[in-house]
Amino acid sequence: DQAERLTPNDGPLQVDLYRVCRARGDSAAAAAPLVRATRLADSGALPAAAAARLYRERGHEAVVRKEYREAIAFFGTAARLVPEDADLLIDLAATHLLEAETSGAGAREPGTAYRDATRILESVRRLRPDDPDALYNLATIRFRMAQFASTDTLLRGYLLLRPEDPD
Repeated sequence: DQAERLTPNDGPLQVDLYRVCRARGDSAAAAAPLVRATRLADSGALPAAAAARLYRERGHEAVVRKEYREAIAFFGTAARLVPEDADLLIDLAATHLLEAETSGAGAREPGTAYRDATRILESVRRLRPDDPDALYNLATIRFRMAQFASTDTLLRGYLLLRPEDPD
């Protein structure tokens, strides 16, 4: 708190203060540093890696609330800052899959969400060709799109990497 009073525009400090408050379960106290950290990240005043971590955390929080469009926006912003982060890209693709499985007002057509997720997962495969999560998620998409031959190929590759997986 003392450091925050001395340097209120220190972006990494605001992110840390937000995380500490959130870890304590103090949502009310976490709100102000979250707003300040996001403002600094949005303005470009936060280092790219720190801003990406903040946007990723916000994306995860939005997923928990089942606000998938918001989560996709946060993950997408983070991915633009650190485009080589395969784990972040998998989070983004998985959120598109969650969105595809959600119906209701404002939901996109599942095929669009599947295409977006596929594009992202193919990027992951270029970064990490044997990433099991990318293979499994791609297989899920292909299955939902009734592309069974491709599903089979992807799942066989997945099983080579994770032979004990009960799924």
